[in-house]
Amino acid sequence: MGDVIRIKKNQIFSLADAQKLLPLIQRITANAVRQVSDMEHQSQAFSEAAPEQQQIDDDLNEAIQRWSEKVIKLGATPKGFWLVDFDNGQGYFCWRYGEEEIKYHHEYISGYSGRTRISPRLKTLT
Repeated sequence: MGDVIRIKKNQIFSLADAQKLLPLIQRITANAVRQVSDMEHQSQAFSEAAPEQQQIDDDLNEAIQRWSEKVIKLGATPKGFWLVDFDNGQGYFCWRYGEEEIKYHHEYISGYSGRTRISPRLKTLT
């Protein structure tokens, strides 16, 4: 049996803790990306005024909301589409869908545009 993942909110992560949780975040995100992509593909078959289009839009928003809620329940913070931040007490370890591991950090106020490679000092945060 695998590790038990506890539901946490407002957690402070060490880099090791964030990396340990990352495979689950990656699976959740990959599933959401697939769902959204499928819905966007379906959406192309209808005009914007078609009644089916509204249902697809609602389903798409619901899929994104479910992804966001799952990330929050794991103690991380969803940021934009398919971006996840892990609070480390001095800023955020930052992961984007498609990245294999957490390699970036940014300050609380700088956001995604302020991402920089994780320094050796940050690797030791507990």
